[in-house]
Amino acid sequence: MNPDGYMMHKYQPDKAIGSTWHPLVHGKRSELAIQEDETAIIVYLLAEFYEETEDKEFVQNLYETMIQPMANFMSDFRDDTTKLPPCQLRSVGGKFLTNTYTTALVHRALSTAADLAELFEYPDDADKWRTVATDIAENCQVFIDPTRGFCEKGYLLDDNGELQFDNTSMFQVHTAV
Repeated sequence: MNPDGYMMHKYQPDKAIGSTWHPLVHGKRSELAIQEDETAIIVYLLAEFYEETEDKEFVQNLYETMIQPMANFMSDFRDDTTKLPPCQLRSVGGKFLTNTYTTALVHRALSTAADLAELFEYPDDADKWRTVATDIAENCQVFIDPTRGFCEKGYLLDDNGELQFDNTSMFQVHTAV
């Protein structure tokens, strides 16, 4: 784990960045060579582990060294305009997108991190992460294509502030009647 709280995409045993297809620059911006869902899945799985085993001591021992820095990273690593995770290079398809999978997983990881923060009596962390998770949930409607009734795979926020959607549909959206 990087000291800033994210899992590096690939790394060497000496902690140096490993070979990767991720560019360190995209357009005119420098980028982290990561996929944020690789960080989010660890937080989510630790919460699932606790739910299954009820091994509070094990998970609590990882709170300050893993869960807290990872959840803080995910809370802060968002696009200022969309309030969602920023665009990242996807290994499948090689597209630079903010994608629905990453967004959903970050939302879930922050929600479960907030639950763990409450369990371990870190109310400020719980409030912060739950607020960010709510913010993500309120802004993810951007993925829904109302004309086709499908959820888009993702989008790229271009330099002009416009969203360029990947029209590969992920799944059909069903609304309650």
